[in-house]
Amino acid sequence: MKSLLTIALSLSLISTTLFAEEEQINPDTARAYQAYLVTFTWPENQSTEQVDYKNVLSTKQLLRLTDEDVAANDASQETDNAAPFGNIEEKIGRHVNILVNKSWTLIFKYPGDRIEKEFYSQQTKDNYPELTGHIAIKLGRYLESDIHYQHYLFDSFTIPDYVQADSHNTLSEMSASPFQVANTNTAPEFKEFEPALVLTLNQSNKTASKK
Repeated sequence: MKSLLTIALSLSLISTTLFAEEEQINPDTARAYQAYLVTFTWPENQSTEQVDYKNVLSTKQLLRLTDEDVAANDASQETDNAAPFGNIEEKIGRHVNILVNKSWTLIFKYPGDRIEKEFYSQQTKDNYPELTGHIAIKLGRYLESDIHYQHYLFDSFTIPDYVQADSHNTLSEMSASPFQVANTNTAPEFKEFEPALVLTLNQSNKTASKK
């Protein structure tokens, strides 16, 4: 299975005094940064790297959005496009599949503070995001960033006959006529797309906090 995710993370120092009154912070000890995150899949025909995805054993713990969440994500994506990476779709959007283009204002009140954000792709199947992620950034001598990604490949299938049979009352089927029994399995139930394979990626980086 070939697929390649490319990640771009940028952290820009901004004036802490702009937030001093509203946030009740001390500009002498606090630091504020603007973070920009872009993630996209690189075309398979332009890479020779072999990437192995693993089977998704259960979808119970996976993020599944509501219709309202999907609509809100579409709206926020338009707002995030005002970021410096916002024009990235004009530059490379024709050649790659952009999954995430997000920006956050990060305010660290004290050295050692840690800020965490969750994100997911705009692309979904049956309300399962194609990409989910978590980023944690800590302010110390360095800006320490840790990003955790899960990229999913989807599949659709029909529910096996034995699963459908279990959902029926066995005694009722035994007492039913042969014609009625035959009809219980003539139309197998179709299941929507679900995550079938997953690629887990972790990226850590340290950047001098004054850069």
